[in-house]
Amino acid sequence: MSATIRQIGALALLLVFAVPAKAQSVSLPAGHATEHLIDRIEIRSGDLRGQLQSATKPYRREDVVQYALRGDSLGLWRSKADRFNRRYLYRDNAEYAADVSDSLWERSEKDWFGVFYREPASFLQVDVPAFDLRINPVFHGSLGTQSADGDFRYLNTRGAEMRGRIDGKVAFYLFASENQGRFMDHVQQRWRDQDEVMPGEGRAKSTNDDTLFFGGGGLDFFSARGYIDFPVTRHISVQFGQDRNRIGDGVRSLILSEAGKDMLFLKVKTRVWKIDYQNLFAELADYGPANTKDGPIPKKFLAMHRAGINIGRNANVGLFEAVVFGPVDSTGRSGFELHYLNPLIFYRAIEFNLGSLDNVLIGADWKVNFLRHGQFYGQFVLDELNISKVREAQGWWANKVGLQLGAKYIDAFGLPNLDLQAEFNTVRPYTYGHFERVSSYTHFSQPLAHPLGANFREGIAVLRYQPIGPLTIHAQLTAARFGTDPDEATNWGGDPFKDNDDFIQEFGNTIGQGVQNDLIMIDATVGYQVFHDVYADLRLIHRRLQTAGQPDNSNTFIGVGVRWNAMQRDYTY
Repeated sequence: MSATIRQIGALALLLVFAVPAKAQSVSLPAGHATEHLIDRIEIRSGDLRGQLQSATKPYRREDVVQYALRGDSLGLWRSKADRFNRRYLYRDNAEYAADVSDSLWERSEKDWFGVFYREPASFLQVDVPAFDLRINPVFHGSLGTQSADGDFRYLNTRGAEMRGRIDGKVAFYLFASENQGRFMDHVQQRWRDQDEVMPGEGRAKSTNDDTLFFGGGGLDFFSARGYIDFPVTRHISVQFGQDRNRIGDGVRSLILSEAGKDMLFLKVKTRVWKIDYQNLFAELADYGPANTKDGPIPKKFLAMHRAGINIGRNANVGLFEAVVFGPVDSTGRSGFELHYLNPLIFYRAIEFNLGSLDNVLIGADWKVNFLRHGQFYGQFVLDELNISKVREAQGWWANKVGLQLGAKYIDAFGLPNLDLQAEFNTVRPYTYGHFERVSSYTHFSQPLAHPLGANFREGIAVLRYQPIGPLTIHAQLTAARFGTDPDEATNWGGDPFKDNDDFIQEFGNTIGQGVQNDLIMIDATVGYQVFHDVYADLRLIHRRLQTAGQPDNSNTFIGVGVRWNAMQRDYTY
């Protein structure tokens, strides 16, 4: 950890004890299924006023309970599946639902030996004055086969998560797991392409162990996340620790996604009137081919802020700015640039006046809810743009932008708990890249935004159906066209790690240039919640990749799994 980040963390801790506070809350894991339930409540309520802004994730558990209460007050829990979900939300966030009537969520069930599961969602629970604690085991076991070779593919995750509060001021969260798995071929290949980094995680070792009946060649990796959360005032809260953050309402995010590795961060969140303002400062890893062996990993840094405002009853617009920079640049600067700690100033102005070569991105996100059944949403990302070059329409290489357009339709065609979503994403070549690898919009060999990097178009269709409370069906169809490079020395703009000085041509650049790839993926899961957060899953994944000049690569996985306080892993790339 750099000295500057340590100093920021020490200042954060000082604020905990220096400033009176009334409430605090840990957050859900980024990508948690509860996010979709919040979408449903928000859209059906027909009123954004006074509510959290869903573009900044993960959600705080305290806010989740407030949304559940809003659903009660508006009579939104209509179907049996809705009422099942209401009970789930209260149980899963029980420490923030202490004042909610028992009749709404049936908190009392028979415990185990008077020690375990004294409340339905907590394996171990402590509630004493000035302190509460909840500890849960984490397990994810799955086994299946892929059609490419008929070999077994598996995942074995064991771990624990812990959350609690101290003195009514500080909330804390900790997650740790040990993981071994042998994944579909495209996941294993991405691990090799990413300098032996597991997608969505950090470094992973190859097991190369043929003693198990399902064969060797698997991956072994460790996951650990944790942070503290505290309020500074009634409307300002701070988080400091190691975790994932996200900006966006879509399946993907072109700004900041949870698809990559967690990071060390300091987050300051201000919510007042109709405004949600978030500052995020993070330490990233410049992990690459030069430092894949044991030893210190070079650092780089991220500073980001987003300001969102609710407009009327049904619309929200957010503006963001982000800068990625290395510990040393052409000006001789070393460490975290303190100018970027200014929570209100424009980073582009700072970069210009410092004479630095940092990588600054700006953009916007938006959503509009309509008819209590739908939502339009989107994002626009601008890395670099020359309006005169756009008007010339000659495909200038440095017009680097990305666009997302999406729509959600809940209770589709009048069928309760049938929800549909469609999304389109496109990013021009060389977006997110920079003239130096250390300043690329990346972290630990993975993009900070979309897992395809840049130089792609993508369409996504999602179906979610909950015919009865514990039974859920989730299916996603992804179709993408993206361009790759024929070799390491060539740069057609899809790989954000490569030096933008090495672009192939100044004009005539098009999305999907280079070696053309066409990807089709279907990922479908039927899950049954046996007990609270204990799921039995049947999963089907089909992936077909057509690469110009190469035979088609088609593979199908089918398997079964059990999850206990664990989320499904995303293999859609």
